[in-house]
Amino acid sequence: MINEYPQLLGDITKGKRRINPSLSIRIGKALGIDESFFSVLQAYYDIRQENRKRSGQVHPDLKKFRSVIFWDTDMKTIDWEKNKPLVIRRVFERGNDQEINEIIRFYGKKDISVILGRKQDLSPALKKFIQISYISIIIKSSGFCMKVFSGVLIPVDGKKLN
Repeated sequence: MINEYPQLLGDITKGKRRINPSLSIRIGKALGIDESFFSVLQAYYDIRQENRKRSGQVHPDLKKFRSVIFWDTDMKTIDWEKNKPLVIRRVFERGNDQEINEIIRFYGKKDISVILGRKQDLSPALKKFIQISYISIIIKSSGFCMKVFSGVLIPVDGKKLN
């Protein structure tokens, strides 16, 4: 037992709060892993964020986006990290190939796979878009039907294949 509020852990996973050494020790003991694991993970995350700031990658290349994609806000004021799930879903729902490829470049295939792989996050429009718009390879992975789009695995319907 780590004796922390679930909200704290949720905030950490969303990148809103940091893991301090005390919490790293408690989580490590509770999970039976090295006590420094989560502190090291936090350090890697901090380094990645700092490198992103230094390289000017605090946002994707805005020249590659049409203003109609983010009609309801100024693209220069979007917090691209905080709103990552919303941005990814919107671009995959309404974006063209150039915009989708820029989002894949900026966030990485792994993050996009995780976000689009959440069944509750897939709107009917996005499911239809993925199924119809891109001819791709259908593969069997752990018995689930998946499609590959630019190297990103996307569940087609979340149902197991027989």
